[in-house]
Amino acid sequence: MFGPNLLIDDLEALRRTNDLCNRYGMDTIGCGHLAGYAVECFERGLIGRAQTGGLALNWGNAEAVVCLVEKIGKGEGIGSVLARGFEAAIQELGPQTTEYAMAVPNEGIPAHDPRWNVGLALTCFLNPTPAHHCQGSTAFPVAGYDMPAVPADYAPGRASHHDGITNRAHVLDAAGLCLFG
Repeated sequence: MFGPNLLIDDLEALRRTNDLCNRYGMDTIGCGHLAGYAVECFERGLIGRAQTGGLALNWGNAEAVVCLVEKIGKGEGIGSVLARGFEAAIQELGPQTTEYAMAVPNEGIPAHDPRWNVGLALTCFLNPTPAHHCQGSTAFPVAGYDMPAVPADYAPGRASHHDGITNRAHVLDAAGLCLFG
């Protein structure tokens, strides 16, 4: 979410943001969404340098985004606001920023757009841990689950499969196993 989402093509800056997220225990997708929200608000004049601690949060400003991620990880300045999630950020930065929070129940949407498949949309909006990209979906079932082929925009009959797949994903996650193993 730090690359194309923020118009950053500086590979060293992308490596650094990923490293910072890992060191501070932050999800790169969620943190990237928070950074995108802050950049959008800055670009639209809804927040200024006073709120960002002097950072020019412009699209493509790799140096500023690396600094922002560090602030989020340390909980300093605007980072302390963003570290609490979208709801806290909206409350602090103002309701006019709401439409730029790409989130469902305070969680940034996954790096893949849920509009392309009804099954993924179900996971994003109905799962007990909404919007997590590793929570299972009929769009791409957990290995070993026999999911019948259905068109991406076809919803009928998905519920029982959705339940089985997401429950399996939660069990694997709770057991500390990787879905990609």
